[in-house]
Amino acid sequence: MRRRRFFSLAMAAATAPLMPVALRAAPIAAASQNGIYHYGLAVFHARMHRSLSPEDLGRLMKLSPAQTHEMIARLVADKHIVGGAVPGTYTTANPYVRNPAIAKRARAQAAERQRDALRRTEGMMAYLNRIADHYFAVSATGGTTV
Repeated sequence: MRRRRFFSLAMAAATAPLMPVALRAAPIAAASQNGIYHYGLAVFHARMHRSLSPEDLGRLMKLSPAQTHEMIARLVADKHIVGGAVPGTYTTANPYVRNPAIAKRARAQAAERQRDALRRTEGMMAYLNRIADHYFAVSATGGTTV
C-alpha cells in the first residue's frame, strides 16, 4: 500500500508543473466529505420523520445547537423541509412512504415465523416430556429400564 501512495505522490509532483496556473491556485472547496455525509444524513432523518424540530435533529445527529440551526437553514433553503404548524418545528416536503404491500408481506412473514417457533416449541416440549417420563419411570423402579 505504501508503494501505491508513493507512486501517487511522485506522479502528482511530476505532473503539477503541467497544470494550468488557475487550477493550482484554486482553493479547496470548503465542504468536506464529512460535511456532505452529515447533510445527507440530515436529509435522511428529515424524510424519515414527518415532523422534525431542531432539537430532534441535533439529538439524532449529535450536533451542537449552532450546527443544528445551520443544518436546518440549509434543509429549508434546499426545500427538503418546510415550516410546520407549530413554530420551531418543520415538516418534511417529500417524506419516505412505506409501501403497504411490503408492510403486509412483512407482517405475514412475522406471523409465519411466530407460528413456526410455536410448532418447534410444542415439538420440543413433547420430546422433553417423553424424556422426563422415561427418567421418572426408571428412577421409580430403582434404576432398571422399563
